[in-house]
Amino acid sequence: MGKIQFEIPGDVQAQQRPKFSRMGKGVKTIDPKESRDYKSFVRLVLLNMLQLN
Repeated sequence: MGKIQFEIPGDVQAQQRPKFSRMGKGVKTIDPKESRDYKSFVRLVLLNMLQLN
């Protein structure tokens, strides 16, 4: 698989640390809202770029 290079418009946002909480014997991981939103934005930009090519 080759490399894909694309540009994300706007300011760069650093990845935030996830939050962990116990649920019985397991652990639940929660991605902060700002990180989730930025990842969704990057995914959207990539998908739009791939559809145009």
